[in-house]
Amino acid sequence: WTNFYYIPQDAAMKLEASDRAIGPPYYWTVIKDPNAFGYAVKILMDGFPISVESLDFTYRRSPRTLRLSGHETTARAGTVSAAGTSVTGVGTSFSSGMVGSVLRFGTAAQLPDTLGSMNPYVAEARIVSVASTTALTIDASVTASGVKYVVTDPVDMPPGMHNCMLSGCEYWLARTRNQKPDSAFALYQRDLRLAMENDQVAPLAGSVRIVWDSYGWRTPLQADDYDGGSP
Repeated sequence: WTNFYYIPQDAAMKLEASDRAIGPPYYWTVIKDPNAFGYAVKILMDGFPISVESLDFTYRRSPRTLRLSGHETTARAGTVSAAGTSVTGVGTSFSSGMVGSVLRFGTAAQLPDTLGSMNPYVAEARIVSVASTTALTIDASVTASGVKYVVTDPVDMPPGMHNCMLSGCEYWLARTRNQKPDSAFALYQRDLRLAMENDQVAPLAGSVRIVWDSYGWRTPLQADDYDGGSP
């Protein structure tokens, strides 16, 4: 384990040109990987370790891309039966692109919908693997026979942002239909502020009362001449 501090990319470039020290990495930054296609990142470190060690750092990830809304024909064609984690379909069109998506089970008469709807889903599970167009495996045990289903991609967000997401959808719908988009946008902005207030990330409870220096010097938050009561 080592101390690890993030620095901007321009500062990392200057350090890389002037400081090539051997030892535990101290600074790090993230850049676009020039050897990868699309958006991939590369971690640059200042300090070259002389042995294998663990590096702890925080990062912000991108959410899963939404591909299946549940309204596609392949996302609800036919019926399914489930016994444990095995799911078999009749008239279905399962594909490998559904791995990681959510499979919701309805009834023999109704397609499954959200919990607040008129036809809430009976059970749901994440798709682990797809063997064929009529067979797949889920991550939870479910029992069903000849029921309707829906496959959707999960919205990767905390519960506190649910209303904001709905308001954003309402805004874009009002914008495309030209039905008072300004009013819908104002409601979206309000819900966005509320969601941001709920999205407080606190990795440590309270505040740290010790100041650490990179060169080994450490002191409580006291005056420089404070000796801690030593005789």
